[in-house]
Amino acid sequence: MQQQEKLPLIHVYCDESSQTKNRFMVIGGIWIPAKNISSFDNKINQFRDEHNMINELKWGKVSKGKINEYKKFVDIIFDDYIKYSYLLYRCVVVDMKMFDNKTYNKGDKELGFYKIYYQLLLQNYIRDYRYLIYPDDRQNSYKYRLEALKIILNRGIRKKFGVDYDPIRNIEARKSHKVNLIQAVDILTGAIGYKWNGKDFVKNASPAKIEMAKYIANKAGMPSLALAHKKYASPAFHIWYMDLRKAKRKSK
Repeated sequence: MQQQEKLPLIHVYCDESSQTKNRFMVIGGIWIPAKNISSFDNKINQFRDEHNMINELKWGKVSKGKINEYKKFVDIIFDDYIKYSYLLYRCVVVDMKMFDNKTYNKGDKELGFYKIYYQLLLQNYIRDYRYLIYPDDRQNSYKYRLEALKIILNRGIRKKFGVDYDPIRNIEARKSHKVNLIQAVDILTGAIGYKWNGKDFVKNASPAKIEMAKYIANKAGMPSLALAHKKYASPAFHIWYMDLRKAKRKSK
């Protein structure tokens, strides 16, 4: 146990986008070593002071009047952190037309939602670290949903990676308006959900959001955020499309 406690700590901050009334849902997260968090917060707080961006930063708030400020925020994420792998961004995209809660989750949409969370966290497990996971706070019908996720995730990691201890120390919701890193996840994940759901092609689409999504894609070295291919996989920024057809074939 003492040896396990000496393992370095990673914090994972999570948020979701396009959960309702959209074909594609995206759940994203930032993996950041605990030692890098204060540096990130200091840079973002300095940015807030310099540009009078004191309120919560959200994809939904991207507008023509604030696009330059949001670009500067994205610059910090990519140029100071993702570029050097000081933090990692990962997300999973799911086609909800193919996500059968009735068959696989007894009609429980909330359970289905957290199964996707489970896959994102399991597939992006990094060995030899301990984890604290902070999803954006949301109303759950089952009181112990996050505790159940922690238990099942630890079991899954033990089985898949052959570890003999529980690397997930805790999963605890956080209010997004109080956490800079969840706000960073919101903007990146929101932009990805925006592109995957073709929001840039609808009538009266926001020119600012279209420009912002292109800006983030350029920062990520991708022609578009509406892609999920190994060709565009990066050690520090990756979009994973969960092909449910393959999962169904394997389960048969």
